[in-house]
Amino acid sequence: DVDKGNMGLPLHDSTRTPVPAPSTIPEIELDSSVIRQISAHFRDSGSGRRGKPQGVHGAELRWSLLETAPVSIADLRNSAFATATPYIFSFDEPDRGKTLYICPHWENNKGDKGPWGEIVKAIVP
Repeated sequence: DVDKGNMGLPLHDSTRTPVPAPSTIPEIELDSSVIRQISAHFRDSGSGRRGKPQGVHGAELRWSLLETAPVSIADLRNSAFATATPYIFSFDEPDRGKTLYICPHWENNKGDKGPWGEIVKAIVP
């Protein structure tokens, strides 16, 4: 620590409280008002305002375009990570009319993950 101080580097603060893994569930509101685009607005479960809760770095969004509803989260093959709301999914013309399924969970800066939210769906406009 003395050497770090002499070099002007920040010292490790042992009094910092570690950030625990997220324990709440994100909710998603989908907006399909723009052609070939779906915006996923997320918020903490029960919160009246959009965004992520304290201590959360962002939301992992597992998603897939499927013909039938997924049986489990494992059926959602794609992953996106959002640090700000909304996350915008953009699609090509052949994807119009297909069903997008999304399931979110929170993640902190250390990569600790919280519980999965509900699987929500929207039709690609």
